Amino acid sequence: MIAGDGTGVGKGRQIAFAIKENVLRGRRVSVWISTSQDLKCEAECDLRAVRCDAEVVNLPTLFQMPPPSTRPYVIFGTYNNLVPRTKLKLQLHQIVNYLGGEKFEGLVSLSFCQKNLFPTIFS
Repeated sequence: MIAGDGTGVGKGRQIAFAIKENVLRGRRVSVWISTSQDLKCEAECDLRAVRCDAEVVNLPTLFQMPPPSTRPYVIFGTYNNLVPRTKLKLQLHQIVNYLGGEKFEGLVSLSFCQKNLFPTIFS
């Protein structure tokens, strides 16, 4: 699914509904990548609006704490978190390994990917 509409039309709400659908199907973990860490609050608001009780976990602190027990959770991070510029930045392969590699059956949402951030990540 691609939701490429303009600002304010509800793309975040659509992502929240997709996460809720995955939670209802028993998939505990989802990933939400966006352009700014400031949008985490918006993501939390969208999840609450669709009555999804998934906890939102910051990607940069993901490996500093144990995963939430049995409660569903959303790993929220930015495209910059995927670029291995320093040891503090996470690399994409670390996240893939954390999720279980090819066995992962959750949602991965790439919000605002139309801003052509992919060449920066994969160059």
